Amino acid sequence: MCLFTGFSIHAQTRSLEPVVVSATRFETSAATLAQAVSVITAQDIQDAGVGTVNEAIMKILGVPGRQDFYGGGEYSLDLRGFTTVGGASADPNQAIVVDGVRLMEGDLSSVRISGIPISSVERIEVLRGGSAVMYGEGATGGVIVITTKSGAGLQEQNGLNVSTAVGSDGLIKKQALATLVAGPLSLNLGSTRNQANNHRDNFNSNVESDQLTGQWRFQNTRVVGRYVRDDLRTGLPWGLSMTQYNTNPRQVDAIYQNDWAKVANERSSVFIETLLDDWTLALDVGKRLKSLYSPQPSYSITTQYDVESNNLSFRARHEGLLAGRPNALVVGLDQNDWKRVGIQGITGTSTQKNMALYAKNEVVLASLTRFSAGLRTENIQKKSTSADTQQTENVWDIGIFHPLNTQWSTYARVGQSFRQANLDELGYKPTGVSLQTQTSRDTEVGLRKNSGGWQLDARYFLSQLNNELGYAPYPYPTSTDSYNRNFDPTQRQGLEAESRIAVTKTFSLRANAALREARFTSGSFSGYVVPMAPAQTASLRANWKVSPVSRWDGGMMWVGSQYQDIANTCAMPGYAVGDIQYSRELHKKFRMSFAVNNLSDQKYYTYAQGCISGSPNNIYPEAGRTFMATAQLQF
Repeated sequence: MCLFTGFSIHAQTRSLEPVVVSATRFETSAATLAQAVSVITAQDIQDAGVGTVNEAIMKILGVPGRQDFYGGGEYSLDLRGFTTVGGASADPNQAIVVDGVRLMEGDLSSVRISGIPISSVERIEVLRGGSAVMYGEGATGGVIVITTKSGAGLQEQNGLNVSTAVGSDGLIKKQALATLVAGPLSLNLGSTRNQANNHRDNFNSNVESDQLTGQWRFQNTRVVGRYVRDDLRTGLPWGLSMTQYNTNPRQVDAIYQNDWAKVANERSSVFIETLLDDWTLALDVGKRLKSLYSPQPSYSITTQYDVESNNLSFRARHEGLLAGRPNALVVGLDQNDWKRVGIQGITGTSTQKNMALYAKNEVVLASLTRFSAGLRTENIQKKSTSADTQQTENVWDIGIFHPLNTQWSTYARVGQSFRQANLDELGYKPTGVSLQTQTSRDTEVGLRKNSGGWQLDARYFLSQLNNELGYAPYPYPTSTDSYNRNFDPTQRQGLEAESRIAVTKTFSLRANAALREARFTSGSFSGYVVPMAPAQTASLRANWKVSPVSRWDGGMMWVGSQYQDIANTCAMPGYAVGDIQYSRELHKKFRMSFAVNNLSDQKYYTYAQGCISGSPNNIYPEAGRTFMATAQLQF
């Protein structure tokens, strides 16, 4: 707290922009939420020179990311330490929402967000902690909400944004985004082409992404139609032994040099929003198709499957008075149908159906205290060759926000969240063992300053989990045979803080820090640390507007060490990486930038799967120092 005192004196005459979020399913001020939320704006993205949504969240907010097996710039993000031994648990424990539509998988595969054209993103919102009332199953770790420029409903103008970038390891990026406006109609067309050899052998990737969005406004109604496709083709170098990593982290084991994968995604949706007196009504209807084809000669297998997902979300918000006090009620219905058809390497057809109803009410008392309460009931059906289940889960949350004075406020929240075993987990469990629903009791208390030139959000959180789902030895804990199973009770708690400081009109800082503890609270490993949960993370970014046409932006991210195994015998070392970008407007319509990543050329890795004689094994190295130059034309 004392660290920022000196800055706040100088910043009193500067003001940071107020923040609006849509993570509550309707746009609202972030300053009065009874929950921690971090926001990345389009300007933040441009200043940092990031190329993907994942990279923006990692660099700007300090969220740990683990390299995705299928490359193409994709990282699995971990908001509060839910990646366990198998390395795939973080994704099922957090929700991904793009323009109001939740992207949810019924298996252990990741939701790919690196294919979203970064130039189309208006803001990214990150809610840490349980958010089950609004988003349902699997929102224990938090929610990532991505809103594009058309999804934000901005008043658009005719324009064209074209950029190209070249960089280390054969990187070539090309992006174009055009906007056409004719009265109440607007059209957005975007295209991205990225290719790179990347930092390892047999890791070359090619990403192609296209989008088309049409928007129509009429009085109090807005209609948006979207179509997005992205295709990835990448080599698969897989992991290295410690000896291989120390000798040459760029290498690929000879048996993997011909493995590769192709992933294709298509998303189409329609969004309708209208105002009727005191009611705001919104409807999202979406369809998503995904196909994966991956020949892997190293294992003499080919994996191929198709996924189809259909979403429907209807929600309504009423603003009025309750006993003479301002009151806001949100009610909604969410439906998701997911189907995977196995073609090679995947057995049969798997389906999941989610149907949920929810309601949340907030009333503002005379003291300006805001009290909120929410309920959700969700029915989930899962069917495959190894599972046929149906279960209804009910969750709730209660929140309170109280202003202490004109600058400071406090908030508290308590609730429940849950996750059921997905279809991959149900298909690989010990014979005769049933996987129980993972439940969590979530508590959060925070202090916030949200005015003037210094913003601060500091909080304590506690999540007490029963039947946490993960991949571990069975019989637990002595066997060397690993399966998906329920853990003994676990607990995650910690302190998190985020601060933004306008030091001067031209220089600003943004800092994130967290001290977290993830432990088993009973059973054979009571007191042991949950694997793959770093106890400390921190990030610091600085932005300096040198002149009206040029600026520097740089940052440092640190992630502490973490155990890989439940017995805490094998630790993955921590790492600290920095980046910097200089950008300059050479003309009102032309901008150049030069960026350097991993400034110190640190040798490190974000993920390793396995442990041999107390040392990590199956290591996935990260890139050393890299460079990128970008030219952008906008008119």
